Amino acid sequence: MDGPAVESLEHKEWIIDGKPHRLDGPAYESRSVKKWYIDGNLHKEDGPAIWSKFFDCRGNAHTKEEYWLNGKRHREGHPALVEVKTNGKVIEEWWLNGKRHRDDGHAFIDGYGNKYWYMHGQIHRTSGPAIEFKGGVKKWYRNGKLHREGGPAVEHPRGYVEYWLDGVEVEQKNIKEQF
Repeated sequence: MDGPAVESLEHKEWIIDGKPHRLDGPAYESRSVKKWYIDGNLHKEDGPAIWSKFFDCRGNAHTKEEYWLNGKRHREGHPALVEVKTNGKVIEEWWLNGKRHRDDGHAFIDGYGNKYWYMHGQIHRTSGPAIEFKGGVKKWYRNGKLHREGGPAVEHPRGYVEYWLDGVEVEQKNIKEQF
């Protein structure tokens, strides 16, 4: 490939057959963003397929790395998205084959410290709450639905609780009768 198909003062793009494509570097480049594509799909095997760095009005950096394979967000053993905001807050997301997923811990932590467990794209956890909010609220999910056998599926730090089975809110007495 000789050079970019589109070149302006702000960015360069490599395009083949109407799709972003480049084997020897990013198919899209600007001062603050680089994106690797193959045949129109975000794809890079040895690092992030999207890298960006922006600055706020005070000069503080905001960086973001996204790992993609064959057009799907994907990374094994590490977060597929890592974003560090200008205020120092970090967002991490674990993805496998285009779905939020992590076997051994939370798959998503937002910039406020809230943690979310996912399996195969659904919010799910069997060994504890699937959502833990920094303020103390805990929510149990199974296969994407609020669910907890033998206890409340939602617990608030001030004592308020909710009971749910398979996504349906139930009274506490019904939980005890079933289990």
